[in-house]
Amino acid sequence: MSTIILLLFIIASFQPLTAEETEVLRGYKYDEVKARLSQTSLADIEGIWQFMPDGATVAVERAEVNIDSHISRYNMVIVSSVDDEVEDGTLIGHIYSSASATQFTAELYSDIHGDKSLKLKKYILDLTDKGRLTFSSGNNKVRLDFWRWLPYLFRISVVRDKKSGNIANGCVKIFPIVPEARSFPIYL
Repeated sequence: MSTIILLLFIIASFQPLTAEETEVLRGYKYDEVKARLSQTSLADIEGIWQFMPDGATVAVERAEVNIDSHISRYNMVIVSSVDDEVEDGTLIGHIYSSASATQFTAELYSDIHGDKSLKLKKYILDLTDKGRLTFSSGNNKVRLDFWRWLPYLFRISVVRDKKSGNIANGCVKIFPIVPEARSFPIYL
């Protein structure tokens, strides 16, 4: 009986994926973005960033500033993708300022197929003074621990999913260059 109730709960909480049309912006070739950014004063998060695991390049540019609340919104747009399905200039999400100058919240599409965007996820971004931007999940993960069920048989145990030893996902700023951001030595 409890198994049936558990299955009904899982089915009721299932949210189908809704696909949204991807927004493709013009003017997002590397040289165009670099020229546009070099003509303005930039916030620390603005610039051209490269994802470390796969080498995709994105531009972060200010979209709007709300003077009354001092909240800035930035667009994150693909400049160069390693995936042939994702077109250059594809808007992959928005970044919002927070009370801390080095932390931001973001809503990014983690799954894009052609002209459809799926899986809008929330992230917390940490910006270092060395030109690094790390992503961490904005949602607390919970999971069912079935091993804890054994002694109690019909009780559900929910624990936080803390995976230790994960490598931080993130980006390195490639324009404008931060002097301390070099990840390789300079040989004389």
